[in-house]
This record gives sequence, structure tokens and C-alpha cells, in this order.
Amino acid sequence: MARCILDLKEYAKHGLKFRFVLDDAAFNRFDHSIGTGCKKSQLLISMLSKNIPKDYSGDNYRKFFDDEFKKIQKKIGQIDKTDLIAEEIISYMHDCMHLPFSHLFESAIIKNIGFHESLVKKSLLEDVTIKKYLKRISPNLCKVIKKHLNKNPFSPLNASSFDLDRFDYILRGAYFKDTSLDCTNFPSFFFEEIEINGIKEIVPVYDEDEYDNIINILKYRADLYTGELGYLSPQVILADAVFGVVLNKLLKDSGNCENSNNNSKTKSFKKLKRFIDSISPKPTRQNIEAKDIKIKEVLKWDNVNLINSILDYAESLDEKNDSETIKLIALMLPSLKSLMYMTSYMKYEDNITNPNKENKKSIKDYIKKRKKEDKILINRLRKYITSDTLLARCLRDENFFFDNIEYVQNPDEEALKNVDNISTFYEQRTFKEYGEPIYIKLKNGKICPINEVPNKKFPFSSDVKEFNFVFNIKMLCQEKSISSSNEKNNDISGTIQIPQDRFSYKVQENFPGAIIEDRAS
Repeated sequence: MARCILDLKEYAKHGLKFRFVLDDAAFNRFDHSIGTGCKKSQLLISMLSKNIPKDYSGDNYRKFFDDEFKKIQKKIGQIDKTDLIAEEIISYMHDCMHLPFSHLFESAIIKNIGFHESLVKKSLLEDVTIKKYLKRISPNLCKVIKKHLNKNPFSPLNASSFDLDRFDYILRGAYFKDTSLDCTNFPSFFFEEIEINGIKEIVPVYDEDEYDNIINILKYRADLYTGELGYLSPQVILADAVFGVVLNKLLKDSGNCENSNNNSKTKSFKKLKRFIDSISPKPTRQNIEAKDIKIKEVLKWDNVNLINSILDYAESLDEKNDSETIKLIALMLPSLKSLMYMTSYMKYEDNITNPNKENKKSIKDYIKKRKKEDKILINRLRKYITSDTLLARCLRDENFFFDNIEYVQNPDEEALKNVDNISTFYEQRTFKEYGEPIYIKLKNGKICPINEVPNKKFPFSSDVKEFNFVFNIKMLCQEKSISSSNEKNNDISGTIQIPQDRFSYKVQENFPGAIIEDRAS
């Protein structure tokens, strides 16, 4: 198993959202990638077996699949079965090069949204271990994958507002919220050539019978984003924004590392700073390209290493002289309880299934090194349970984040005047309920976008919705407050209710002893 795949076990799918919804800590990118890949496999099988007679078996099965494959070839061009394998692999690997805390790191730190996608392409085409496995499947598989990474008829199933990636996390979101979706299989479709903006393209087209299923999936997707504690809820937006503001400030001020009490403690933070500098925009280049990045350097950093580096820096500071910086670090990180939940779901395993001989030792050594990092964090969190340091006290305080943020949602001009990017900041997110067209084949054979299906009231808008905030961090403000005619939220915890069952997971009161002791032993 390649390192970039193993690392997904320590990446929470939703970035920092697990600080508010503890169950999200169980939702990692490894499980999500396996789920997305499995759904692609199921989809390809269903495409080939959609009309298979019940009494078929043995050679009849193979002949039927061959005949169905020839029909698909006629629709989408000259492909062979290696193309289908390439599509499966692309889905399994689609998240394999995420940076710590996923999209948050791209948007808030390196200002390069989607950077992981170019790193995925680089790893698929250049990672030595991956290339060895691919060549064992087929000598031409690397070339075929390279072809499929460009636009092709399968592209809308890989990257659009209605794709297999989103379908998997929608199903997982429903599971963790104890709700159910009527549609647990991706809606069936067939490839058709249609004219889009004067250009003929081959795209997935869904049967009219799938209309209600597609609408339900889109509704649930919208709720995951805009519903209570969704990706675009005030809590999550502000938590992400504060993380970016504070980490960027720490990186900018980290010259103080040289004067700190314990230089060995700041060594890892210096490495983090060098890594971020290497992938961040430069005055001479707006975005760093994947071809300029060493994959091995990226693989050194996951959620655990990032948190350990930040905590190293915090522990090196003097409480008397650097109390505000320590508080800022506690503000940017999830609470102690949320971090403990995160560690309880870290999943590195000692047993590697069928590793090749030359790879077996390097992977085992790699896992050993990663588990060592895990243990450092776990022991640290255990210590914070009873420690009387300022950092530990702030991390134990469940309301510390809410008590130190003031914000205005949908700010007016008066509030925007307060933005100075020193203590007061502006954050914007956008969302479309309905993005790229989804095509439906009507009973009469005509094909139209789903929002134009006759006698159906399409419930979504294709307009861009904005979520705008002005916020300040109290410890940076020096008594400054946001001026606004809009409602001002001095205490988020008073205006945004965290569900009382937030901590009603199975371990409940015995959590610290049960999980932390098991993971650290």
C-alpha cells in the first residue's frame, strides 16, 4: 500500500468540523476514498449488467458483458477494459494527496484551492510504488490513467456538483446523522451525445425515473452545507477562518522561535514553516505548481504532525511573556475533547496485505514512524487532562473559542470599515445549490437539463449564495469592537447553540480513560 494512501487514515474528511460534531472525527479520507472507489466499481458493473437475463450464467455472462461493452464503445469511442480499470483507480485515489486539514489548508494557508488534485495526478504518474502496482495490472495502465485524468465522458462522475465523490460523503453524512436516504445506489444513467453551447459532447444522461432520487440527493447535499453545523454554518466558517488567521500570524512571527526557552521544541515548527513556504505563493509566481513539489515532502505532513508542531511551539513559550500567543494557539485548535476523539479514530495497522518484498520493510518502517507521532500526541493530550498550564486550561475549556470571538454576519459598510486584517477580519464563502447541468432523458426520448423537466417544479437555484462575516479575535483587539447597524454577536455560544448531544457518543463519561489509555498503551 502506497504511503499517500496510508496517510488518508489520519485526515478527517471535514477538516476542523469535528471540533463541533465529534462523530465527524470517525469520517476519514481513507474510508471515503474506498467508498468512492467501490461506488465507481459498482457503477461500471451495473452499466454492463443492466439488462442481463436472470437465467444467464458462465459463458453466457461473459458474452453478455462483451456485447454490452461493445455498445458502450459505440457511444463513447474506442476504449478497452483497461479504461474501466483506470476509472476505478482514479476514484480510489482521488483524495490521496490532501494536505493537513484538507481544503482548509488550501484555502486559508497556501491560497491555492484544488492544489491536492494536481498532486494526485503527480503521485499517480510519478510515485514509484504506485507505478509498480499499476504495471502489474497492465503494462499500459499508467498511460491510460494519464489519458483519463483529462476531460472525458466519465469526467462529470469524477468532478462535478453531482458526482461519486459527493454521493459517498452524502451517504456517510446521512449515516452519522442517523438519517436515511431513499437512494443508496447512484442513479442509473447511460452515455448520450448532446449539444452543449454549440459543441457536441458525450455525457451521462439519467432516466426520468431517477428524477426524485436525484432531487433527494441534492437536497441532502444542500443540508450538509447550509444546515445546522454544516460546512457553511457560522461555527465552521469562523473556526476555519480563525485557524488560518492564527497560523499565518504564527508563521509570520515565528522569528521569535530563535529566542524561545527550548529550541528543540521549536525545531518541528520551523520545519512546518519551511514546508508551508515551499508550497505557498511567491511574489514572482501566484501559485506553486505540483511539478515543483516533492511528493516525499508533502507526505511528511498530516493532521497529527501539524498539531504536534503547533503544540511544540506553544509549549516552548513562556506563560508570563507569551500568554496571548498561547491563547491564540488554543483558539485555533479544536478543544481537548475533540482532539481526543480524533486520536481515537486514527487507524494505522500493523498488518499490510500482500506487500511486495522490496516494499514491505519501508512501509512497516513508515507505519512505525507514524505511530510514534500518534503516541506523542496521545501522551500530550493525556497530560493536558490534569495539567495546570495555560495551554491545557484553555484547551479543556469547551467555550474558549466562543468566548473569544465577536462577529457580524452579512456585514454592512460600517462593519466592513473595521476590517484591518490585524484584529478584525473578513471571511466569505459561496455555495450553489445547483451547479453543472444534470441531464434527464424524458419518456418521449428528448433530453433536457433537470431544471427544465416538464411538469416538475425544480426546487434549487443556480445562483451563487454568499456567506459573509466580519469577525474579530478579542485577544488581538485591545478593546476594539465591531461597529455595525446589523446584529452583533459578542458571544457566539449565546447565539449559536451547540446540540446538547454533541458529546453523547458511546464512551461518554469514561472517555478519557477508555480511549486515551487504549491508544497510548
